[in-house]
Amino acid sequence: MEVVERYRTSCLEIRVYEEDGMIEYNVIEPILEEKSLNKVKVIIENIFSKNIQDKGFGKNMLAGEYGLRDEEAYYLYKNISPYRQLYPILLDENVLEATVLSPDKPVYIRHKHFLKQQYIKTNIKFENEKEYEIFIERVRNRLIEYGDGNFYEGPLDDKFYANLVVQKQPYTSFCIIKRRIELSEKDIFSGKYLTPQEISYLWTMLEIKTTIAVTGSTREHRRNILNGLVQLIPKKARVMVVEKTTTSSYSQDYLIRLHAGEREDSFKKAFDIAQKNDMEYTIIEGEEMDEGLRVPSTRTCYIYTRQTPLSVTNKIQTIVNILNNMGSDRIELIEEFGEYRTSLSFEEYDGPEKIFEKSRILQHWAKINHYSREKVVEALSLKINYILYLQDSMNTIVA
Repeated sequence: MEVVERYRTSCLEIRVYEEDGMIEYNVIEPILEEKSLNKVKVIIENIFSKNIQDKGFGKNMLAGEYGLRDEEAYYLYKNISPYRQLYPILLDENVLEATVLSPDKPVYIRHKHFLKQQYIKTNIKFENEKEYEIFIERVRNRLIEYGDGNFYEGPLDDKFYANLVVQKQPYTSFCIIKRRIELSEKDIFSGKYLTPQEISYLWTMLEIKTTIAVTGSTREHRRNILNGLVQLIPKKARVMVVEKTTTSSYSQDYLIRLHAGEREDSFKKAFDIAQKNDMEYTIIEGEEMDEGLRVPSTRTCYIYTRQTPLSVTNKIQTIVNILNNMGSDRIELIEEFGEYRTSLSFEEYDGPEKIFEKSRILQHWAKINHYSREKVVEALSLKINYILYLQDSMNTIVA
């Protein structure tokens, strides 16, 4: 096997091998002397006896308190981490995803440098079935409020989220842990996720305060696209965020956070608060919103995530539907206008005139607000030119 990449992360050495077109990822952990191993073991027993709860990575305070060397600290953190065997993999920022299928199979990953390889075999494996069950139970406990007993999907902490399927013998529970990646303004304008036409269209929908639903794919993909769209909201706008766990990072100057409680009417109350406080934009991670709930059509622009869209009181909304196909997330735009939903497809060379012609929502808004076609087309043109300029600048920097 040929070593195609080698680097260090923390006190680990990472080696990536290739043979016959197949990639394998190996973690080489530091070796501790028996004296150091016993020292770490005593500290672990001390920690658990005090019932110190693990809070994720970055436990430098513990290392300092016990005077540990880097290699000793690594084994301490690995043993108290809820991810245990996966801990060394998740320390590597290049690992985007870790798939745990069964106790007798190695962990598979997706790697930032080898994206064409969907599943990369690693040298990480659980010691036995008991260790595997302990790991599954630890993940389940962290996702307890995001599941129904068999299937769980939600954030583990501010760095990772997971999909977990819990099954009884003879079937095996399995888990996929993914690194949480926040889309920046640069990412949105890069063209990786949306075309210039789609960006200018959605940007305009936000400006005219049209309700936007982000649907399809997985909960985390929806949240990620939602956070990307937020980058298009003016920084000075009055924004309210409604979420179950406070893990999102927004840079708006005027921002109110509202916790979505367990009560069925919590989201309805959020609508009322948004209107009473004259919020310009309300961002809702609304995975638990009841299907019968209707999004009010007010001066507030609602942007929400859900597996399927809700109804809107004025029957006007744009749906950003993420189509998950063989690991590739393609975005489909759908306009809901009245009783009809129409798919919007913008071609590569569609100009602002075509965007206006294809959008019934945009035509309707221009008509009731007394904006001429030319004025709207001009605004769209400015956006497209600005986006193309940014993309050209990014490509120039890369080159």
